[in-house]
Amino acid sequence: MPNFLQNQRLLLRLLLLLLSSVILCLLFIAQGEPEPLRVVFHAGFQQLKQREVDVWIGGAFGATNGEATLGVEWKRGFDAVTLRRARDSYLMCDRGRAMFVTRVHADTTTSELWRPHIMHDGTIALASVVNSRYLRLKDDGKLWCDANEIDGAASWRQLMPKQTACLRAGNAGDEDKYTAACWSIIEAETLTRPTILFGTLKPLERAEPKNASDMYDPFIIAKRTLINWARLPGVKPVVLSEDPFSQSLIETINAAYAGRPGFSSIEIISEFEMQKDYGQPTYRGLFRSVIEHYPFAKSIMYANMDILFTSSLANTLDKVQHVYERRKKWKNKKKKLQNSPYQGWFIVGRRINVDVPTNWSMDTENWDSAIETQLKSQGKMFSSDAEDYFAMSVDLFNWYETPPFIVGGIVFDNWLTSRAVLLDIAGKALAVDVTGTLTAIHQNHGMNVYASLLKPKSTFNIELLKKSGGMPYRLTENCPHYTRYGRRGKFITVADRGPQKPNWVIPDYDAAAAKMSASNNSFKRPPS
Repeated sequence: MPNFLQNQRLLLRLLLLLLSSVILCLLFIAQGEPEPLRVVFHAGFQQLKQREVDVWIGGAFGATNGEATLGVEWKRGFDAVTLRRARDSYLMCDRGRAMFVTRVHADTTTSELWRPHIMHDGTIALASVVNSRYLRLKDDGKLWCDANEIDGAASWRQLMPKQTACLRAGNAGDEDKYTAACWSIIEAETLTRPTILFGTLKPLERAEPKNASDMYDPFIIAKRTLINWARLPGVKPVVLSEDPFSQSLIETINAAYAGRPGFSSIEIISEFEMQKDYGQPTYRGLFRSVIEHYPFAKSIMYANMDILFTSSLANTLDKVQHVYERRKKWKNKKKKLQNSPYQGWFIVGRRINVDVPTNWSMDTENWDSAIETQLKSQGKMFSSDAEDYFAMSVDLFNWYETPPFIVGGIVFDNWLTSRAVLLDIAGKALAVDVTGTLTAIHQNHGMNVYASLLKPKSTFNIELLKKSGGMPYRLTENCPHYTRYGRRGKFITVADRGPQKPNWVIPDYDAAAAKMSASNNSFKRPPS
């Protein structure tokens, strides 16, 4: 019995000794560990990259797949920050969506404020002050401010900007040389980004011309337009289409011209909003899809896909953007504004109708001058209310608040031009008629040029127009500014046209359509 007790005591001592050793070891390890990393959310210039994927905060609709540098400012009274993509474009939370919006008023609004939360791994989660919801990234690449819990929030890493000097910059309101220089660098980078030229093709009936000798054949016109757009300098061509024949034609052109100097590959977008009753695309849907696919674009341009352009497009765009930036800077300096009231610029112009021969090809090296000297001289300038193209700053309009006008129906072009002119009159935009310097050749397609008046979707668009403010400034010549060539015909200038009188009367399109139909009994009502 005594031996048994002695063995028990010995075993207990061994266990106590072992436990003491473990405790001492743990204490030693704990003392030897470094202190936890102290993470601070820095103001100034920085990049915010999503933890798992290559997505940055910075696109017009919130996120972008290209690196973007932001200006981060602390608002101490709110214990929150604002995120600026440009000097006057802020990340805002509105009805659950997060996107960059041009600030209209000088004061900060709660929808612009975000509270940073430091995560255990050093990343940042952002909560909107306006609704206390967290910023999250959806699978489609859009930002939403609707996550109830921090577990559903996106995690962002703070990265230094490419411009190392910007690390020394303060808030955007600080008057120091580093801050001013960094904003200039970031805006200069924005100006080097391409203009997205986009449109949508009518579905083709076949993968080849129906009649190779017919100048009005849809396949011939579509192919010529696609090659023209792909050879234009300064733009990225994009086509929105679900049509397999159209997509096949684009892929064939891309393969045939791959690697050739001066040729840009044509991109295809096959998902966009359709008007449910007519089963056809909406203009706002096209714009949304393009901006969401190319949030890094400096500007966007829509054109009908029977329009041929020349290098005059890039030259005119460059001039208008330069004048816009200069006027914006001058207005800010004159009024001592930190945030410009300017929202952007807008251009529109008239087209030239031409019967383009079937043997006229885009494959020649002098295609640009051939359009200017041959086709342009043979054509006829069309009316100022038929606007087949318009380009603008990405942030000029909110396409989530735009009425659902149907593509191919009338009056959307006039309504949009009128919106831009009204912004110009209010001092918020630069609206320019570029007919004088931008060559736009409309390839006649055999159908009466007023045929769109008879389409049912035009009736839908007209009713929508009446509910959406009308179009008091619907003509290209209503733009308060216009482009022209200087005395020697070499340099483009932007001139002021002066105030225009509004015309609130909507033309009687039904009467015009009936008159046109009656004048040609053989004319068939076109499909919707």
